[in-house]
Amino acid sequence: MNTSPNLFDIDPEPIHDVGEAPAAQATRRWPYLVVIGGVLAFEIGLHLALLPALPVSRLLSFGAGAEVMIALLLSTILVMVQSRELPTRVHLFLTVGLGLWLVSATADVMDEIVRQPIWVSAFVEDVPRIAGMGLASLGLLALIGHSGRMMRELRLLSLREALTGLGNRRRFKQVVAQRQSLGYALLLMDLDHFKAVNDRFGHAVGDEVLSRVADVLRELAPAGSESFRLGGEEFAVVAEPLTDSELEALARRLCRSVAALRPREDLSVTMSVGAGHSRPDEPPLELMQRVDRALYRAKAEGRNRVALAGA
Repeated sequence: MNTSPNLFDIDPEPIHDVGEAPAAQATRRWPYLVVIGGVLAFEIGLHLALLPALPVSRLLSFGAGAEVMIALLLSTILVMVQSRELPTRVHLFLTVGLGLWLVSATADVMDEIVRQPIWVSAFVEDVPRIAGMGLASLGLLALIGHSGRMMRELRLLSLREALTGLGNRRRFKQVVAQRQSLGYALLLMDLDHFKAVNDRFGHAVGDEVLSRVADVLRELAPAGSESFRLGGEEFAVVAEPLTDSELEALARRLCRSVAALRPREDLSVTMSVGAGHSRPDEPPLELMQRVDRALYRAKAEGRNRVALAGA
């Protein structure tokens, strides 16, 4: 056991990005650029083949330069969309929208090179631009919604321990800080001789034991309480204020339920518990120290038992 009085000074491990795009999926999206590039080449070829040329000086105007920059910017964004991991709907909206918008931008550039009839300006410039901007806007809105959902999920994951789904150290500190002014009961629990379980049966069985202990805490912890895995074989429950008898009864019930677990026929697990109440204006660290001493006392007196925190 290594529950530390300095728990409140320990920063949780950072969340690592595990959602990077598979290379195969990114590769499958590059053909979109080939299709759009073919459409643009066909558009440029038709302009040059069928329409009369304008004086070259038009290419040197400020307006022509701005139109070229817009086309290059849209092309860059389109390439970036193909090289990023995006939800299918977002990718489709952005790709088609930017592609249509780029068709319109290309027609704008060609308008500085050849003499376009009015119908080309209307149907090759304006219509694709409006449709492309609309679809790209839908893609952007869908991306904003997706990003918001991902941020909420990341916030949730940052407060949960991966194996058991219980609150982690970060969540534990939040809950204790929220309840400090109202008072709370704290139970610190440590599985007895858990290293021997991993050494004899392997870590897969050890993980199963931890998950089943977490299920016990979720099932038996009273309403209004929250359970945590603080690390290794260390667990905690933060509950609303209880009487000494209620707190001891809860701790003993948790001990009996864990002792009744049989992950394997030849494997039994026990747990020692230290429990205590917060006092008015008592810093969380002081309660942690008192309950931690009680937990050590329970282990020193033979394990698989409960000890209440004193002064």
